[in-house]
Amino acid sequence: MVVKGTPLTKDPELKKLGKAYDIYFNAADLKKIGEIRRDIFFFRKPFLKREEALQKHKKMIETLKPLYKNIVEARNTYAQHQGHYRNFLEFSLENNGLPPQNLARALKLLDSLIARIHQALPEPKNKGEFYSVLSTPDFIDELTDKRYSLPDYVIEKLENRIPKLKSLLPRIKFEDVDRNKGGFNEAVYDPKTETATIRTWASKDLQNAISMAHEVGHSVAYLGLAKRGLEPKDKPKYWHEQQAIRTELVFINSLPEKLRGAALGGILLQFTEALFEIETYTNPNQDFDMVYAQAFNRCYKDVKQDKNPFYVLMETNISRPCSSVLQGIIHAEELSRILK
Repeated sequence: MVVKGTPLTKDPELKKLGKAYDIYFNAADLKKIGEIRRDIFFFRKPFLKREEALQKHKKMIETLKPLYKNIVEARNTYAQHQGHYRNFLEFSLENNGLPPQNLARALKLLDSLIARIHQALPEPKNKGEFYSVLSTPDFIDELTDKRYSLPDYVIEKLENRIPKLKSLLPRIKFEDVDRNKGGFNEAVYDPKTETATIRTWASKDLQNAISMAHEVGHSVAYLGLAKRGLEPKDKPKYWHEQQAIRTELVFINSLPEKLRGAALGGILLQFTEALFEIETYTNPNQDFDMVYAQAFNRCYKDVKQDKNPFYVLMETNISRPCSSVLQGIIHAEELSRILK
């Protein structure tokens, strides 16, 4: 559910939610939020420069914190008026087709999965900086800056591991999008031509290769449904994300051992965002800075944070609320079968 601007509706709660978005985006739109995030957290930026960037943007971050909480509360109120939902988390997961027991099951699996992922992680060169509040732990960038021939590298890794992919490749197109102009990774199905288009950022690093593999999973699912006379909307989002994440993990599992460990480390950040959203939608009457820090501390064993305000710079939390929860649950389900 994405709400941008006050909607033309008679629903008073949806109007309130739209107004909460208006106020937030009047302070900083998604493009501005992304610029601030990259200015502070760019991995190869000297640590002193990151501290300088924080000071430059500190006022804006403080401005956004209560506005973010307002959106969470408005989403909860909206969800409560849609029926039996206690909060937006329940509304989102049910509307995405997720069985309610899956959340509780994933949370029980989480700590053991985090421990197993940590066993595979490369050792950071400078733990103090790497796990600082001014860092978003990126094990791939820590390990390598290698560039790949994309999409060739992804296709090479997947086509022998996913038998149906080779026959579908003529119907899958790849396009670059500009992140700085609001472009984002996605797979789009065109029923007129019965083709899928994968749009990903133009970078050629391993993280983008993983994103591309994820979108290949979506594309294969779309084309498979079309062959059966079905449309993407005939399946819930939970099913679609399952197909994409399974393909993503096939790609990750094909990587050399060190790269595989680094790639799994990226899932820890998704678990962090998921825990934060679960906690704040379940109980918005608490200090979000502390909740975000606690989520980091749980997912990264060497992180010891007291407060972390940078949830306001996570564009996904604003534009695609609870998507990290949905994907985090699926990653937990799939990894529990892979990581033994």
